[in-house]
Amino acid sequence: MFRATRVLSMAVAQKTSTGLVGLAVNPNWRVDLIKLYGETLKATQTHLPDCFYRTSVEQITNFRLKVVTEHEEEDTVEKLINCGQVEELIEQAEDELFLIPKYAGNVTTPTTSLQSRFSSCALRMATVGTPGHAQGRIMRQKRHVVDRLASWTYQLLVRLLSTARFLKRINTTTFRY
Repeated sequence: MFRATRVLSMAVAQKTSTGLVGLAVNPNWRVDLIKLYGETLKATQTHLPDCFYRTSVEQITNFRLKVVTEHEEEDTVEKLINCGQVEELIEQAEDELFLIPKYAGNVTTPTTSLQSRFSSCALRMATVGTPGHAQGRIMRQKRHVVDRLASWTYQLLVRLLSTARFLKRINTTTFRY
């Protein structure tokens, strides 16, 4: 008797729809997420230098990977990560993996120009006769500004990518009146 109810409850517990237009249910969500998170961590180590973006992506990805490997229930993973359904998490991981090489290719140009500006400013201040601790403060500010610029660039790219995916989803949907 108990076996029959367990089988019945397992059959009822499977999700049939995400409730989101254009986003189908993924029955292998756990395997896909573990694979995508592993690829993301590998891509950050090979493509990105030590910067704010890399540390952010690694922290988020490590946390999500830990949650997915420790918990097998879909509802538990969704509640602990708190960023949508598992299908949305897969989409976010794919977006991140797509964004890393693009970000790595574009981050060098603005950073080097900013570094040269701050270096020339620090050099001028050093020739004026600033004490050594002020130079250290300037260098810390320089790193902070470069990291903040990288963070803003990343946030802008993520918003643009999610908007493009949303528009693509709308264009492929047929509306019934």
